[in-house]
Amino acid sequence: MSILIVGHGPSMLEKERCAEIDAFDTVIRQKGIGVEEMQKRPKHFGSKIDFLCGSATIRDKLIADCEKWIFFDSRHKGWRPEDMGDYRMNKPLCDLWNGLYRTMRTNWTNEDHRIVSSRTSDSKGHTHMSAGLHTIIYTCVFLKPDKISLVGFDNVRSGSFTWSVTRGEDWKGYPDHRWDIENKMLNYITTMYGVEIEHLE
Repeated sequence: MSILIVGHGPSMLEKERCAEIDAFDTVIRQKGIGVEEMQKRPKHFGSKIDFLCGSATIRDKLIADCEKWIFFDSRHKGWRPEDMGDYRMNKPLCDLWNGLYRTMRTNWTNEDHRIVSSRTSDSKGHTHMSAGLHTIIYTCVFLKPDKISLVGFDNVRSGSFTWSVTRGEDWKGYPDHRWDIENKMLNYITTMYGVEIEHLE
């Protein structure tokens, strides 16, 4: 079974990927904006969706005719899965990986184009992983694939910041995700779950 997770990096606009994306057996998208981009730019983002993953904060905005996964992060201390409704989720798994992510972070200097929120950040940057990494981990656990393909995961792939299609090139208030750490965590994920992860060109 071929599995693709669709991201929102600017590489998504470099060529029309509809046929390539929709040819995968399983296509996974992230957050409500994943559905919006699919609808606004079908030639670039394709039209297939089998699973949709987003945080517990935006669970009511995950509108799509497919199975929905919700993850928990540093905003959800004390939140109970039994109160979330009819979604697939695994809070202990999220807590485990976010804990590893936090221990891997080092002190850093926040860059001008990023904002720090006391709700989601400290002196080491964002206190939880991005939606993309949560989605990759859920895919490993829920679907148990041998291989996962990623497209539009520009930040995780490079380990550095670039703009997001969903926000636009000029939007500077991007969260201070630690893309350098998330890039390193891909190796942990491949080892833990015995999965191959490839980035589509």
